[in-house]
Amino acid sequence: MPKPANRLLAIYGYYSKHDRGGSKPGERRGGRKKGSLNKATIERALVAEREVANAHETRLKLAKDHFEELVGFYAQMAISEPDEVEKWSKLRMEAASRLAPYQSPKLGVVMIQPPSEQDRLAQMTDEELIAALNSKADALGIEITIKPKGRRQLTLVPNNKSEECDG
Repeated sequence: MPKPANRLLAIYGYYSKHDRGGSKPGERRGGRKKGSLNKATIERALVAEREVANAHETRLKLAKDHFEELVGFYAQMAISEPDEVEKWSKLRMEAASRLAPYQSPKLGVVMIQPPSEQDRLAQMTDEELIAALNSKADALGIEITIKPKGRRQLTLVPNNKSEECDG
């Protein structure tokens, strides 16, 4: 209820119960700031950090680690048993070939294609386009008049015909 001094103003509609200020359009007064993390997201991030730290502490050997050890072991055996060097070398090469995909990326074939005619034309300036059109017209033995018609649009008027074609 408005104060008694403002009673007349309230009666005539100058004040209403709902007109008490509040947030202006586009103004925010409370809540979490945009982009800030909520409790569940923070908890998931902490759990993930703990898991990664635990994995580093209790690291199990991966297949590549075992292959690295085998390559070293087979090299030592080839040195210690000179009469069986061929056997140990074959085993070492097999272990090294199985280890290679873990240490070196595979190379793939990449086809490089030249830009298409449409891409090449789209990258040309207006002057280059006009020069290309004139050279094509000369090669075909026709004469053309090029009139600018707005943005990147030209009207071709063959000198021996009265019809227009847009290009």
